[in-house]
Amino acid sequence: MHDDIKQNLSKYEAIKQKIFTAFADVTLGDGIGFNETNAIDDYLLPTSEEYQKEKALDERYDFIKVYDFVSKFDDYPSQIHNYMDAKGLHFYLPVFLLLCDESYKQIFFENLVNQEQQKYVELMLLLTVDQKKCIIEIAKYDYDKRINVYINFKGHTCDSCEKIHHPKNYSFKEAKVLVDGADEYNVVEFLEKNFNL
Repeated sequence: MHDDIKQNLSKYEAIKQKIFTAFADVTLGDGIGFNETNAIDDYLLPTSEEYQKEKALDERYDFIKVYDFVSKFDDYPSQIHNYMDAKGLHFYLPVFLLLCDESYKQIFFENLVNQEQQKYVELMLLLTVDQKKCIIEIAKYDYDKRINVYINFKGHTCDSCEKIHHPKNYSFKEAKVLVDGADEYNVVEFLEKNFNL
């Protein structure tokens, strides 16, 4: 295994442990969890028996159980956050930070910064300093990972002939310009400013 891959995995594991520690005491409480979001998505009435059964299936105390469950999915079901309230977002945030696609995470980070929805305003009030630091750390990790994609870029495979045309590796400086120019990857400084860290 290449040293840079080992270093990357080691860095990710260190961040993962910080996230697990920072969110260890967070519970779902009366918030909207994973199964309840499915009931909402299926347009079930909260008073219906089926809705209540789904809601009762939600883990409310241990996000690591949720992490283990959701990690078995091929793709993280990121749409569930659309239906969660602030308490649900807070409880599922460590799972989301570790498993969700980085481009969707950037949208989430922007929502957190812009606070156009009330649940993001409420979520900001729930976050501890250590949790905010974890959010920034994973945002930086994703940023660095994206730069490395460009640095290790080998060109696109042609759909017609299946060969790589015009392979080009980007320098760090070129990669940084490309990543900084994409709005979805330009949130770290906004998070740091908004979190007052």
